Amino acid sequence: MYSLGNILHKSSKQLGKICLGLGVASIVQGSYFITRYRLNHGDAPHPISPSSGLVLLNKDHRNTCRHHANKDDDEDERDDDELPLKIFVVGDSLAAGCGICRSSTPVLPESIAKHLARELGRPVQWSCVGSPGASTKGITKILHKWFANGYDSSIIQKESNNDYDVVVVLAGMNDMKDTLLPFLAYERTESSFGDGLKNIFGVVKERLRLQKNKAANYLEQQPQSQRRSLVVLPALPTNAIPLFSYPPIGLIANSIISYMDSAKQKLSLEFPNKILFVEAPSGSLIQNIENGTSNLCNNLNSERAVLALNYIKEDVRRKVERLMQEHTMAFEQDDDDSNAEVEFEQALQSTLQPPEIFELGSSLVSYDSIHPNEKGYEYWGRHIAAAIIEEWKRQSH
Repeated sequence: MYSLGNILHKSSKQLGKICLGLGVASIVQGSYFITRYRLNHGDAPHPISPSSGLVLLNKDHRNTCRHHANKDDDEDERDDDELPLKIFVVGDSLAAGCGICRSSTPVLPESIAKHLARELGRPVQWSCVGSPGASTKGITKILHKWFANGYDSSIIQKESNNDYDVVVVLAGMNDMKDTLLPFLAYERTESSFGDGLKNIFGVVKERLRLQKNKAANYLEQQPQSQRRSLVVLPALPTNAIPLFSYPPIGLIANSIISYMDSAKQKLSLEFPNKILFVEAPSGSLIQNIENGTSNLCNNLNSERAVLALNYIKEDVRRKVERLMQEHTMAFEQDDDDSNAEVEFEQALQSTLQPPEIFELGSSLVSYDSIHPNEKGYEYWGRHIAAAIIEEWKRQSH
């Protein structure tokens, strides 16, 4: 007869074997997905990086959004019209705009700029640099190189043009991959994810505009000392990515993502009013976006940008967009050929199959099943911008 101790001992051994098995299965599964992605889309063309542009909304929108401004600050408002709000987006493949198949420049930074311009009633100048595969260590290198040049590629002016009101850092996807699958890592890092974020903040904080943040004038008046430029750390938008819904890798990957989001949130608490952590779009928000009932949809539908410039040569734009279309068409054709027999068999059994189940967020995910598509980036950018506006409102009270 077994004692309780023997039973617990055997149970713990069995549990250990199960955990080990899940870990091995996750590594095999993750290796398969990453290898498949690199074979199919590793050389896929993506938007030009670095990229930059300027967004200006029409007069009606500007006047509507200025109802909080103090009438005695007319001179400040004129200065604001001459000096656009400046945002800088930096990071990995999400910053680079991987997954896009129609635009030669990243959608996300322009989306953030449009929403901020709409809410603040002022021009917004954006710059973006991203590198697919970059971890926090790689992003730090990108920032050192970017600032060492002494200019912003949008206008090619020296030094002062590197001062920003908002810096959005997109990081974590590759750190997670390097943690799960270190043998597939592009670069090795000895520091933790949290330390990597601190290193990035250490570089970026010196490049935030030191003068008062005039964006707050359009929200509510507040003491000059409370007006802050922001470093924004968005959580990874993984709710709609199919890869993270497959067990067992989904269970482990989501746990790592939660840890990384916690590190971002912890850093924002260490530096209040300087770092803003933005939660990932919730399932309900994604559903509302797909149904067209979200406020973000209403804002997008009512928006009329009279000036949305991208600093890119026309021949370069056409070439990049042509390469994107060719890759997308080739991938879809290969996929059709490889699945022809399977689809034929499914057609024969169609009367026995249950109706197709709609997956949450499927209309926001790219053909590569990992990155957002144009629509996904568009709404994620507006989600981030809305959080920035709310933070400035909170600081004004």
